Amino acid sequence: MKKTIPILLILILILFIVPVSANPMNLAKKFIDMGNHWAEVTVNKLIELGVIKGYEDNTFRPDNTITRAEFSTVIRKAFQLDLIDGNSFTDTNNHWAGKEIHTLVAKGIIDKSEYGTKYSPNEKITRIEMAKMIVRAMGLDAEAKEKANQATKFADDKSIKAKDKGYIIIASENKIINGYPDNTFQPNGKATRAEASTMITKMIEIMENGTVPPTQPPVVVPVKEYSEMTEFPSKNANEVKIKGPFNVYLENVDKYYFAKATDFPIKVGDFIITGFDYDKTPDFNGHYKFYIQGIPVKDTAGVYLRSGFIDTKDQYRFRSFMGFDEDLRDVIAKKFPDSDIIGFHGNSEITKDSKFTGTFYVDDILDWTFDGKDFSKIRMTNMKYIMLRHEDSKDVLMIENPFK
Repeated sequence: MKKTIPILLILILILFIVPVSANPMNLAKKFIDMGNHWAEVTVNKLIELGVIKGYEDNTFRPDNTITRAEFSTVIRKAFQLDLIDGNSFTDTNNHWAGKEIHTLVAKGIIDKSEYGTKYSPNEKITRIEMAKMIVRAMGLDAEAKEKANQATKFADDKSIKAKDKGYIIIASENKIINGYPDNTFQPNGKATRAEASTMITKMIEIMENGTVPPTQPPVVVPVKEYSEMTEFPSKNANEVKIKGPFNVYLENVDKYYFAKATDFPIKVGDFIITGFDYDKTPDFNGHYKFYIQGIPVKDTAGVYLRSGFIDTKDQYRFRSFMGFDEDLRDVIAKKFPDSDIIGFHGNSEITKDSKFTGTFYVDDILDWTFDGKDFSKIRMTNMKYIMLRHEDSKDVLMIENPFK
């Protein structure tokens, strides 16, 4: 005992007398794989704050991708949020980061509706997911939603969903998330631990300095009410020849309105029609499709936007936006990668400001009524007017075929 006490006293004296430096002392150097890595400074800061840590083998693995669970934990620690007991997803109840994830859901940083019942915590997180979480954590979710339809500065803007663009705009304007040398953002790309560390560090600096710039008002595109269009020339409900099936969709029409594609965007009921497109070559089934693009002006469910066309013989040919099998959905999604919704039908969930692309076949089996079995002869040149009608409206919008 006599020998043990002096040793303990010496150890205690060392602990109290020798100062512990608050300087990170190049903390990242303790990781054998950091070397002179470009993210060394930002990693040091997060380690000093206790926001992020390395692995037991003394590595940080800066160029490894980061998972949803790992990034959720970093966000929670960076904002020093108290853990909230509970569980938000069916696959996080027994996960090591279950409470971290639930805390972010409870704080509105993770939007549960974007994932459904499963979060897949071990999946690699994407750049757009990180942008959303960071912007929400900064309290700028409302501002991001206001900018939903604005274009980003990136070359791959068309591949970014309309509802996601506001988050990218805010994150890039604040220099939290940058693009790549080719000026792409790559929303679905996976970020490394080093990149994630840099984003979080920049976010912390902005919040500490109070340097979040005032948000700019959203750019509003003037929209014409379809009832403001020139009334359909010399036409009324009784003068359009109704022939073939589904003619019920042209019953109880008060007025027809006429427009041209140059009048876009045009509001039709709860939808803003922004453009048309069509197949220049037949699809894998040998058919040609016509595409209608637009944006809902409110959250809707159980709605229809009836579509069809009047042919050069003034015959009404019914079409409709409907759901598609997965093969066709994938084909259309590749053609219009910026669409949030591909086709819809009566029980579809349609969200305000989400871009949709609906389609109908120009040559359709419904044309048997008109042309016998030779419906394949119908082509774009047979379309005189494209017809659109919101399900509750007694008015019909006729848009002159711009592809004749």
